[in-house]
Amino acid sequence: MKKIAILFGGPSSEYEVSLSSAKNIIESIDRSIFNVLEVHITKDCMYEIDGVRYLEQEGLEEIQKRK
Repeated sequence: MKKIAILFGGPSSEYEVSLSSAKNIIESIDRSIFNVLEVHITKDCMYEIDGVRYLEQEGLEEIQKRK
């Protein structure tokens, strides 16, 4: 199975568009092929992974751990 991370959100004016796009991708991706790590970047740049919030650097480190 291939591992991928889907990052969405962030401090952009396009925040809501990013959330909507990610939702569509997450709902339609073939989970028998891909193991998906969802990474929500909040408007204040916190990384939210599996319901846990991380500062930016900690979030990047958490993503690396899950490779």
